[in-house]
Amino acid sequence: MRITKAEMASVDFFIKEVSSLPSGKRKSGGFGLVCSPAQKGQLRSWNLQIYFFLPVPKEPKSFGAHFERCGQKHLFYGPLLLFYYTWSLQPLLFAMLHWNLEARDLNLRYTWKISRNASDVKTNLFVTVGDERFQGRGEAAPNTRYGETPALLQEQFQTLQQNGLAQVESVEELQHLMSLHAVLPALRFAIESAFVHYVCRRNGQTISEFLGVQPVTSAPTAYSYPIMDPGKIAAFTKEHGLHRFEYLKVKVNQESGLDMLSEVVKATNQGLIIDANEAWQDPDSLMRFFEGLKKYPVLMIEQPMPSDLQEEYLYLKKRSPYDLFADESVTDHADWELLQQQFHGVNMKLMKAGGYLNGLAILQKTRTLGLKTMIGCMMETSMAIWSALQLAHGVHLLDLDGMLVVKDEPFNLVKEEAGRLYPVEQP
Repeated sequence: MRITKAEMASVDFFIKEVSSLPSGKRKSGGFGLVCSPAQKGQLRSWNLQIYFFLPVPKEPKSFGAHFERCGQKHLFYGPLLLFYYTWSLQPLLFAMLHWNLEARDLNLRYTWKISRNASDVKTNLFVTVGDERFQGRGEAAPNTRYGETPALLQEQFQTLQQNGLAQVESVEELQHLMSLHAVLPALRFAIESAFVHYVCRRNGQTISEFLGVQPVTSAPTAYSYPIMDPGKIAAFTKEHGLHRFEYLKVKVNQESGLDMLSEVVKATNQGLIIDANEAWQDPDSLMRFFEGLKKYPVLMIEQPMPSDLQEEYLYLKKRSPYDLFADESVTDHADWELLQQQFHGVNMKLMKAGGYLNGLAILQKTRTLGLKTMIGCMMETSMAIWSALQLAHGVHLLDLDGMLVVKDEPFNLVKEEAGRLYPVEQP
């Protein structure tokens, strides 16, 4: 069996030492130890090799075959037979990773109001993981709709730290650890994405290579109107330059939805996504609202009723003149057979999915069922928006404007120009 030049160089010293012994002693053979990095530039995985040197026997083929069956590599070197064992010392020499969680208050550029709440400040959590050379970061945007608060996510992070988070060495181990403890999706996403970013930096790999997806250099995003006094729509449109976006989203409720839309179409001419955030309670009143939309350039309707109104969605899909997209009905899991009968598309959000891998799986399942795809966001910085863009190839609609609503966005990992998002730097 041949060995590489690197292997030969690493044992050359020991071969010379054995070869220089007096012939009488050399007959007894010799051994050497070599501890070397398994991959150049990485200190996390080392190989320990023990080399034995023996005179070549009269029947070297049978002798070599014996050791090969034992799982040892062997080779001939001059008058000596070299064979060696190899052990991985990764568990012994692996330096524990350093994990950190930081809470940040994010001031918003204006009051963000949807059908169920309003806010001027959002508190997001930022995870950092790394060793002495490489780091990765991830973001969690807690959402009370899914029972998430900053305090609760901080408690869950501490539980993971107390149960071996620093010893995790692979994505599989990380997912297993989080499956053993209560970890809500937004925190799972922050932790998984931070770790994936760290691993990719350490291995010199891109995120798209890690995930097996097509990279995206830029993509259009919607920009959302929060619920507001209809009389302020024109000024809001001008102040925030909304004509530069390919399509727009309008947050609506039952009370002022049609009045807002009337003013939006006066101020703009783009296609519109109508997002009710579960504001309607029955499909018949919703159909009356749809009647008022006929003169508007509506692209689709997003989650108009609560997710638990299953029969009502079955009824609505058969009668809706517009595509219905699931948002709150799809978190980190879904009843896909039922969902296919209720909606025309799915809005996947990484904060709901709980990580890159599950988010990608949700998009793939959506396509398999013949449904349309969308990627959305919570109120997030460019850190999480960067992650969402990694999955954007081939997606029908993107609503990734969260970072544009944050005042003095702190990271600048994504830039927006003419309504398109450009990933700049990996978190």
